[in-house]
Amino acid sequence: MTQPNLLLTAAQVVDRLAGAGIVVVEETVRQWARAGQIAVVRLPSGRFLFRPEDVDAIAIPHQPEPIAS
Repeated sequence: MTQPNLLLTAAQVVDRLAGAGIVVVEETVRQWARAGQIAVVRLPSGRFLFRPEDVDAIAIPHQPEPIAS
């Protein structure tokens, strides 16, 4: 089982995606989770938490190509 301290909140997902040039809001991330578009760990409180590797799987295709010199 994934340790909770290694999981990201929706706000942290937004920040991580922003670093890859993907601009979304927290509600969009939660909608993706409800639709099954991103894996989510749902706590009994209803809070959504996300594994960094699942977020990176979204961000990697959007990384800019390095400029060849």
